[in-house]
Amino acid sequence: MAGKRTEKSNSTTSTVYFTTDTDRWRSRRHLVVEGCMLVQCTEGEAELSINSHSHLLRKGMFAVLIFDMVTVVNRKSDDFAMRAVIAGFDLSQDVFFTSTSAGMWDTLYAQPVFEAVPELAELYDRWFEYVEQIQQSAPNPMRNTLLRKEMESFFAFTSLLCQKIAKSTEEDSENNRAWSLAIDFVGLLNRHYTHHHDVAFYANRLGITPNYLNIISRR
Repeated sequence: MAGKRTEKSNSTTSTVYFTTDTDRWRSRRHLVVEGCMLVQCTEGEAELSINSHSHLLRKGMFAVLIFDMVTVVNRKSDDFAMRAVIAGFDLSQDVFFTSTSAGMWDTLYAQPVFEAVPELAELYDRWFEYVEQIQQSAPNPMRNTLLRKEMESFFAFTSLLCQKIAKSTEEDSENNRAWSLAIDFVGLLNRHYTHHHDVAFYANRLGITPNYLNIISRR
């Protein structure tokens, strides 16, 4: 495709890179996410199935896709285009545990595809533009360091957005689902800890993914 900018990652799981390559976005195929993929649709649309729920990613909308979300591209328009920041598993986990809140994950797992509120939409646009400049201009290893910092900034912005969506704050955690899940998790541990030591068992009983349970527990 003429004018398409593509940047391939290396084999490590601590890499982060910017791309506009849509090769992995194949209709009726699983969308591979190594760690985390931050996406902005710039043209057309794509219909995604994320954990068996249908989501329509249209021009101007954003998506936060995590490695343990089962994401399938059901279809995409002929003019579909996007820009994305993709991070490996290890780097994603580090950013998740240092730059996010349980309340944010509660919202994102329920609504991984979203349209930013007006006051944040312009910030997101500028963020993607700045990340692209870093990708094109900064040498490694400085590039990876700068892009990691920008990922942390993105999640800070997203945390603000999720507070608006959920109409809650960090201080109001006793009323959000994450806090309720944490309480239920402790109850399950008290009943089953002698026979079950795997995270997957408790995550399945709570109806969430093991990664989400790890995030809630560490918070």
